[in-house]
Amino acid sequence: MYTMSLAFLIIGFSAVQASLTEDACETVAEWRQPTEAYTPSDELVEVVQDVGPQVFYTVRCNETQETRPCAGIQNGLESHCETRFNLVMALTYVKQAGAKRSHLNDIIRDAKIERPTKWQMIKIPGQCVCTGLRAVRRRQTRLFDALLL
Repeated sequence: MYTMSLAFLIIGFSAVQASLTEDACETVAEWRQPTEAYTPSDELVEVVQDVGPQVFYTVRCNETQETRPCAGIQNGLESHCETRFNLVMALTYVKQAGAKRSHLNDIIRDAKIERPTKWQMIKIPGQCVCTGLRAVRRRQTRLFDALLL
């Protein structure tokens, strides 16, 4: 009987613990095939997709959650969910075909591609984090002031 109660206690505790688990920020994870992306210097580039797919696994905050406070954060702290980015290599189109080339290895010519291309780092949504945790200062009211209201 003792082992039965102990097993029930452990199973019951696991069930309670599982029901109390909640993510601070709701995330959306998916495979995406972007046609445009930003470089680390925030330049918008076109990602080559017509020779073969360039597919990336992305994780971002749910759009409805990004402006809301994080779940499960104690009262008195200001917070919000924010998508952070990872840097990955991608084949992109070169903006100006006549631009001066510093490295021949940067430019790749393919019979299927009419415009010159270049491998470079791009930003891809990589995680959703709870950020901006700072104490919110509440105005303290004096007891005397509260009685006058």
